[in-house]
Amino acid sequence: MKKYKIIFLLLLLPYPLTALSHNSSVTLSEDKTQFFSGKAIGQTLVIKDLPERRDVECVWKTLVETAVIEKGGKPIRQNEGRDTRVRVILHLPEVTRQVKLTWVVEVRSGGELLGSSVFYYLIFPRDNAEILREVLWRRRIGIFDPGGGLKELFTSLGVSYSDISSDLSLKLFRGDALIIGPGAVSNPWSNLFHLLTSDPPFEGGILCLRQSMLPDDLPISILSGISPGADDPTVMASGHPIFLGLSSDDFRGWERENNPALFINKPSRGNYRSLLELPTRGENRKASLLLENIMDGRTILFCQFPVSSSFRSNPIAGILLANMLRFIVQSSPVNLFAPSANREEALLRNRDNTFSPDAVKNF
Repeated sequence: MKKYKIIFLLLLLPYPLTALSHNSSVTLSEDKTQFFSGKAIGQTLVIKDLPERRDVECVWKTLVETAVIEKGGKPIRQNEGRDTRVRVILHLPEVTRQVKLTWVVEVRSGGELLGSSVFYYLIFPRDNAEILREVLWRRRIGIFDPGGGLKELFTSLGVSYSDISSDLSLKLFRGDALIIGPGAVSNPWSNLFHLLTSDPPFEGGILCLRQSMLPDDLPISILSGISPGADDPTVMASGHPIFLGLSSDDFRGWERENNPALFINKPSRGNYRSLLELPTRGENRKASLLLENIMDGRTILFCQFPVSSSFRSNPIAGILLANMLRFIVQSSPVNLFAPSANREEALLRNRDNTFSPDAVKNF
């Protein structure tokens, strides 16, 4: 009995400073998890609950599967009473295919492990431009881009296109697809979409990129003064061809690249399908970041992500842009929804975000 009393008293004593005496947490201040290969990226580690008055260091290594890519370490200077931040530069490997990079981080003091974390990144080869050229090979693409940024990007990538620079050229364009550049809608009375329905109408697909306003006669508009909720964007139609190779996880943190005033309201009428959206803070509605519409027999995608301006820096931007362009040049609105004698009824029946297998058979 005396032996058990001694053990019980020892358990009541303050925890000794042994190898199990501390538990520091290690997190990241950045959300981005997708990078191009061969890059040097800066990441900030946030370390909490460091012990006082002790020499502490941070050590790490990166791996692809079991192969160690890089090792490093540095002493930590503690911020008294605050979280401690450590800036680390990681050198990403050159890859020819998409790979997962594992980053193992440990915080140590002498032989004692104070805390550790594992982070994962997707590393992409530098082939976005090649994919885009392949998607648009021998396609007649028109670009209506008064701002010029999208045309400059396509020119630098070596992608051929027709410059649609006037109402007349817009009305007469008869290619495979039209891209409306960011900010091309200059006022709420714009007749941009009416010009595309002139006789004979343009029958190709349309990709409308990141507008700050839309014509008043459309049942959709740009939300102003609305802030997104804390959640990340959610893919609402995971079987849709524009999300080929992508998931909701790939869009984590993207809302920080969007001005809250540039979301689209989720429409309650018309042949619109919200493909990617965010809940809005304090609002009983959704903010759509990517919207699909069937207008006069052709497909229109409204994309509010900055895919063109982020094309060279964000791998997901390049993949999404290529997927959207492949979709609008290859798909036929007749195949997008279940067949029906009444086309409008068929569209309404498919608002549950299910997708017909016929939509992807030629993708």
